Amino acid sequence: MKRSYVLAGTLILLAVMVASVGLAAAVEYYPELKITLRGVVWYFETTGETDMGEPGSFDGRTVIKDSVVAWCWGEDYEIIFVEPALILRTKNYVFLVFCPRDLPEADMIGTTVSGELTNGDTFYTEGGGFAWGRR
Repeated sequence: MKRSYVLAGTLILLAVMVASVGLAAAVEYYPELKITLRGVVWYFETTGETDMGEPGSFDGRTVIKDSVVAWCWGEDYEIIFVEPALILRTKNYVFLVFCPRDLPEADMIGTTVSGELTNGDTFYTEGGGFAWGRR
């Protein structure tokens, strides 16, 4: 009886250790987002700080396209999700290209992109705003 308690406790401890190692292994990257061409192209270099405050980088080709979420906000802080028409990935950069008709007409004061990498790590990048001039 005592032996089965020790075995059950050992199995529970092993399961907790395996689960916590998986959580601790994931890294979150914080590269800087840049906006060009009046908001049509958003891009970031795949180097920046990690969630540990240390420099880090990842291969842009490992970004899972379906996991990428892009949004922006204006002076009223209303969040507007924008669907990229094209996502280009290279080793050192990730580019998001938007159709001009999908961009908000109001001036935006901030932009954000987040997503996942094939190894389970994530990235979260913020940048400045833009003014799309199709008024």
